[in-house]
Amino acid sequence: MISFRKIKIIDCTLRDGGYYNDWNFSKKLIQDYIHQISKTNICYIELGFRLFKKKKLLGLTAYTEDKLINTLNIPNNLNIGIMINAGELIKKNSDFFDSKKRKENTLSNLKKLFPSINKKIKFVRFACHFEEVFFLKSSIFWLKKNKIEVFINIMQSSEINLQNIKKISLFLKNTGIKSLYIADSLGALKATSLLKIIKKFKQYWLGEMGLHAHNNLNLALNNSITALKNNVNWIDSTILGMGRGPGNLTTEGIFKFLNYKNNSINHLKDNYFNQLKKKYKWGPNKYYRLAAVNKIHPSYIQEILATKKLPSKNYIKIINNLKKMGAKKYEVAKLLSASLI
Repeated sequence: MISFRKIKIIDCTLRDGGYYNDWNFSKKLIQDYIHQISKTNICYIELGFRLFKKKKLLGLTAYTEDKLINTLNIPNNLNIGIMINAGELIKKNSDFFDSKKRKENTLSNLKKLFPSINKKIKFVRFACHFEEVFFLKSSIFWLKKNKIEVFINIMQSSEINLQNIKKISLFLKNTGIKSLYIADSLGALKATSLLKIIKKFKQYWLGEMGLHAHNNLNLALNNSITALKNNVNWIDSTILGMGRGPGNLTTEGIFKFLNYKNNSINHLKDNYFNQLKKKYKWGPNKYYRLAAVNKIHPSYIQEILATKKLPSKNYIKIINNLKKMGAKKYEVAKLLSASLI
């Protein structure tokens, strides 16, 4: 029996959805989104990433800077947070062969992303691959010292060695993180595999757990319900599933399952997100399904579908080429090579 009182949803529409529009959400949309979400059962929203500046021009929620956050009216019942790619912190200006220096540089780089501590930021989520977790302890403690809750998202969890789950759990044991997340980045998890991962974590991890489900196999809702029925109490969702590749668990879908009122979500759909979906056309299809089955990063499919120059008859050939190359990590050069073979 699921206790609805223990379920916590993080809506991450403006962060994950930004992979389609380069995070170019208007200030009006962002403020209305905050206002509408505050009238629902959701208490946590991830406004966006906090990235280091890139040459490519990106929108407001790619960086989610203090100058944006300070202009927003944030109700007291909402906890707002940002996501940071752990890999960016670890690799930036790091000595690859010196583990101690890499750990020191990780914290130093984190502080560069936080020139000051903004009290409106209530939580930070680190998106990290298995091996990156072990460079984050000092960063976790520094954020907690500054009264910021910390979440850890283990990316591509479908590929994790079950023995490494023990290592992650023991390493994070005394860090006081808010929740440890299984992130199905490749959208490859089915219920049976998900259950194995959850049960393995539960052997060593006594803290709270969450699931970030991608919808390659059209299983995001089913997997989320499976997780909730097995003592996972944090769930990610996005409005209309807007998110990288095929997208995520839909906020309206999990609301329907939980019997939550949907009026505010419908308002956001009608006024903003229906139009965005019509434009960008995210959602599960046979190509994302093939990517999940063959452990191909969904961004390859997203780029293939967005490139109008490629005839659809070539899609399967490109996917097969990516399968042969090994494409769990997205690389532009690899997509180009797979398209030319």
